[in-house]
Amino acid sequence: MKFSSKTRYGLRAMIELALCYKDRPILLKEIAERLDVSMKYLDHIISSLKARGLIVRVKEGYILGRAPENINCGEIVDVLEGSLNPVVCIDSPSVCKKYSQCKAKNVWKKVGVTLRETLQSFTLEDLINGNV
Repeated sequence: MKFSSKTRYGLRAMIELALCYKDRPILLKEIAERLDVSMKYLDHIISSLKARGLIVRVKEGYILGRAPENINCGEIVDVLEGSLNPVVCIDSPSVCKKYSQCKAKNVWKKVGVTLRETLQSFTLEDLINGNV
């Protein structure tokens, strides 16, 4: 499984916001420059994170919606990537005629659960402090 560039840049943007959390809001332009990504693409990412309350727009720029120790990587990935299950039938069993007798489905479920638990075990605070 590979994460999209949207998710990778989204996590990086959240790290930039976490680094500035106690000091000041940060401008979208500043984040875009630090990440070497277009403003348009970053705005799309930020909009998704803002809609879920992970980022807040203030007069001077953007800030995290909660303290870095209260935002885990799983939340961020969930917003930007969607389901972490590696096969579609885990989320929608009706798409597969053989789901009920599938011998592999429990492996796929466990992969999704393990990935989710791993991502949830790390906060933005962990990332900025190198505790990963």
